[in-house]
Order: sequence, then structure tokens, then C-alpha cells
Amino acid sequence: MAKQQLRVWAALAAAMLIGVSAPSQAAQPNVVAGEVTREGSQLRAGPAGATYAFAGGTSVEFGAGAKFQLGPAMPLQLGPSGGVPSRTFLMRSGRADVRVPSGGTAVRVQVQPGVASIVHYGKSTIVARAGRMLLDVDSGRALFSHGKAWRELAAGSRKVFSREHPDGQQVDVLAAVQIEAPRPQLVVGRERAGQRITWAPVPGASAYSVELWRQGRRVHFQRTQGTEFTPVLSAGEYELRVSAVDAWGLPGASHPPVPLRAVGIALPAGASLRWDGRIALFPAQKVRLTGIEGMQVTYGKESRFFGEAPEKMGLSAGRPVYVRLREKAGAPELAFELVPNQVSADVRIGPSGATWPEDRLVVAVKLTDPAGLSEKYRPLPIVTVDGRRLKLRFTRKGDRMWAYVPRPGFRGKDHGGPWVVRAEVRDPGGRTLGRDFLEVAPTSKAKSRKNASLGKRSAF
Repeated sequence: MAKQQLRVWAALAAAMLIGVSAPSQAAQPNVVAGEVTREGSQLRAGPAGATYAFAGGTSVEFGAGAKFQLGPAMPLQLGPSGGVPSRTFLMRSGRADVRVPSGGTAVRVQVQPGVASIVHYGKSTIVARAGRMLLDVDSGRALFSHGKAWRELAAGSRKVFSREHPDGQQVDVLAAVQIEAPRPQLVVGRERAGQRITWAPVPGASAYSVELWRQGRRVHFQRTQGTEFTPVLSAGEYELRVSAVDAWGLPGASHPPVPLRAVGIALPAGASLRWDGRIALFPAQKVRLTGIEGMQVTYGKESRFFGEAPEKMGLSAGRPVYVRLREKAGAPELAFELVPNQVSADVRIGPSGATWPEDRLVVAVKLTDPAGLSEKYRPLPIVTVDGRRLKLRFTRKGDRMWAYVPRPGFRGKDHGGPWVVRAEVRDPGGRTLGRDFLEVAPTSKAKSRKNASLGKRSAF
């Protein structure tokens, strides 16, 4: 606006600086989001902040802990078109984000006499601290007090005003954070991926704002003084946005959102994730992938990509398969290997010359796996006596497990032996890992009389 136009309403604008902290007779506006608490004559925004709404779509969003007072409602002469309705806030500390649509209620914020701003329309941020005021004009028209007059601050400008510096001190916008897109992450079962992402420090930054978005919704926010972040992702696509934050709490220049992707992989029963990241499968087993929409696939370390990634994949004729996935040419790759599961079980029933009811029979199992996963493996042992399956409770210690076989009775349809005891260990998919059997003879009568004379008791 030209200087001669400003003079028309400068006197009225200067008069607004007098008595702003007096109680307002206007109706109190409603808090449409967050909450406020009263501390004497002042109000404080709650932990989630507080948002006020006014006629014409105007909103004032105070940050958490901001201290302020509600001022009067009055018309302002902000141009030749006539008076504009406005609402005043006396702000002691904190941050306020002001949004005024064209034709909406203007907002005036005073930090102290002679240090004030007016948002006529558009979007601006105001921060109050120790009698100083930062005005950041994102868009539209905003003004700052200058003696008995008002001056405009151009959109895209950011200045700090005080009584000592009525013209304002320029605040530079911090540079954008530089982050390279990481490779996709693999999520096994119900676990969630966590891959550390780092960035170079931005000069002048006091902190960093970290936001994680999914399907247009922010799912995580944090402010950190460090230069790294470990997202927790379930299968799907995400966007990461990181901004440097200056000493006034304002973000620096933005960077394009960084795409993140987590690929879910469901393992069939008996399959396992090895310590080296390989996935061990038994023959005919397949893994199921989720979160692979739009990704390309290839097999082998040197092969070219072709077509879309399938939902299921397994071994190739029992041999290992090296899988590579990517979103597009040049994008970071996700690679993993499917290998044959080589778990085996050494099954022993003993003692070998056992007789019943004289001896106590034990089934012992030792698991073996070249990948070193035998201690974490959960096989299925099956023990039968003359074809009847027994319910045994096996004891497990490391890669070994054992259980005692109860001696049969001699009533009903049970006969007096011999008995055939069989033990088989299977993987969860039903494949046999190892087996053994033993024919148990009945204890001779002479041996039984000898034991009885020695006072040895049977287990019946």
C-alpha cells in the first residue's frame, strides 16, 4: 500500500495500542480444539495447544503452554474498502499460527506497547518471547507497528521486532535437511522394522522436527536434537519429513518427502529366520509377501529386473533363491535369500536292552542345524507304544529334548509284551527329521523275583 493510503488509517491504528489489556465486553470466543486454563488474568494453552475460531473462517492456533489474554473486538481501517472486523490478543509468550481467509476476521496480536502485528488475510506465525515478537509471513498481508504507524511485512519474510528494533531484525530460514531414501525394509511375521536413518547437521538448527506419514495421515511426530531417526514400520508405504528448527521454534526450508517402504513376509510353519538374515524353508514351502504393490522383482545377484513381484515364492527345486525387489530403476533394493532348511534330529530310545516293568525308558532327541538355529527350533515329537500315541511332556534344554515313557499296565487289553516303542520327530510342516524304535521285552520272572527280594519297587 502506498504511504499516503497508510496515513488515512494510521491514527486509528495507533489508538488501538492504548488500553488493549482492558477487559473485553465482547462475547468470549469458543475453543474449538485443545484447551485453555486460567492463571489469574491470563490464559495458558494446554498440552495439545488451543485453537480459537472467528467469523469468516479465521483461526488462531496457540502452541502448548502459550500465555495470552483476550483483547477487545473492534473494526480496523485496513484500507480504502472500509472497516474490517478484528479480534485482539495480548500475548506474553509462546507461538500462535494465524489463518485469515479473504474477508475473514482480522487478528491483532500485541506483545507489549509498540510491539504488535496485524494479520489482515493469509497465513502468518507469531512468536512472543521476553517482550520480543517474531513475525513470519507465509502468505497474504500482515503488518507490524512502527511508532505511531503500521508497515507491511512482505510475504515470505521473517523478522524479530522489539522496542529497541522497531524495524525488525531479519531471521534467515534454515536450509533444508538432506536425506537419502533408504532401501526398503523387511518385516518378518508380526515384527516391525526399525532401520536407522541419519542426516547431516544443519547450521543454526536447535532441533529437528520429524514426521512420519502414511496414506495422507501423520502417524508419528517427534522433536529431537539428534540427527538420526529409527522408524517403526509395519508392512506398507510411508513418507518421512524432517525439518530443521531454529531458536524460535520455526521450521527451515522443506525438502521433498522421503519415501519409506516396509515389505512384510509371512513364514509358513517350520520356516525360520536365520541369524545371518536368510530364510530357511522346507521343500514345497512358500513365503507370503505383503506391501509389494508396484515393486519389480528379479532372482540372482546379477540378473535384470522383470515384471511385478509375486505374492508367494519359495525354493527352486530345493535349491537356494536370491530375491531382489525395487520400486523403480535406480531405486534402493531390498534383497533376501531363501535357503533349504537343514534341521535334522538324532532320535534315541533307551536303554537298548530295556525290559518292562524293570527299566525306565527315555526318548532323547538332539537337533542339528548347520545354520545354528537348532536351539530356537520347535519340532513335533510323536511317541507310540504298539501304535497307540502317548501324550508326553518333553523337557527342553538348548538343542536337546527328552521325555520318559510310562510303563504300560497289565490290565484290560494290555498284554504282557513284548512292546514296540516308536519315536518320530517332525517339523511343523509334517516332514520327518528323525526316528527310532525299540522292542521292549517283558522282565523275566526270575529277574522280577530277584528285584523283589532286594526290595526294588516298580513304578506301577
